[in-house]
Amino acid sequence: NENENENENDKEKERMAEVLLYDHGPSPFARIVRLLLAEKNLGYKKRDVDYMAKSEHFEPWYAHVNPKMQVPSMTVKAEGKDKVTLTDSHDILVYMEKDFEGGTALVDPRKQRDTWAFVDAFYDIKPMALFYQNFRDKSPAVLEMMKDMHRKWVQVVEGNAEKYPELKDVYLKKKEDMLAYRAAYMESSDAFAPNKKKVDDLVDRAEELLKDSETGFLFGDYSVADVTLTCMLAMLVSFGFCSLEDKPNVAKFYNAAKKRPSWKAADIQDTIPLKMKIMMAVGSFIYKIKAAIMPKVNEGMKEADKIVSEIKETATESLDKAIGVSQSK
Repeated sequence: NENENENENDKEKERMAEVLLYDHGPSPFARIVRLLLAEKNLGYKKRDVDYMAKSEHFEPWYAHVNPKMQVPSMTVKAEGKDKVTLTDSHDILVYMEKDFEGGTALVDPRKQRDTWAFVDAFYDIKPMALFYQNFRDKSPAVLEMMKDMHRKWVQVVEGNAEKYPELKDVYLKKKEDMLAYRAAYMESSDAFAPNKKKVDDLVDRAEELLKDSETGFLFGDYSVADVTLTCMLAMLVSFGFCSLEDKPNVAKFYNAAKKRPSWKAADIQDTIPLKMKIMMAVGSFIYKIKAAIMPKVNEGMKEADKIVSEIKETATESLDKAIGVSQSK
């Protein structure tokens, strides 16, 4: 009876709070939030933010929601309280566990320090350093396509800074962040090694924790740390960043995580989405053609420049002779 009363109280609190998630399906950080909400058994509204076709994350309405123009974002409006806006997945995890009233608790108070330390260790990793290195090594043509797309996005942000003067400072800050991001991850591989080490260290840490676990989870009952580990492994597996063959306990955990109802409810995937595969295949084909013909085009341009230079030289000599004849007369 006591448990039934607690569940009814949670449902009542949930009804009194409106949760809106600004989502983008493939985002690893949006996946974390969706999985958290599924495990907490919380209902919520969702607004997909179209990155690819519409670049909605750069539109003014979303810049007002999240000046960083990233996903996920979340707004929470509880009865009798001011609306809360959260613009970072880590902040969402903390808020939903510590401040939001309702749903299943995913942190054991006796183990909260270790639980949050594991979560923070994950958030110390910069996944994009691995993401771009993967294409740098395996598909340079796709990396070039992504660089071109990023350049176009910077142009969109520059245009919006002029188009929407009330948001000019926000857009200029975004441009600054985008250029720093490009330099750190797209143009350089320096960030790869330290971030790969952090990934390996965290997977090793999980293996040790799970080896001694009686429940099959990191810190006793299923927790927010298990949420982040599940999504991290899904990301690593999808891009072939790590093998679990020598991590039997992590492999067992991951297989069990995929069978939980929350995996499907949160739409977690560990394969590259079909839409992205098609985009990558087309992009790779185009950029391979470009890479093949550009040397010939450049060679042709050099030859054309040489011919033009010779014509110019001949014309100059002829002009000099003509001028010379004219002067002698």
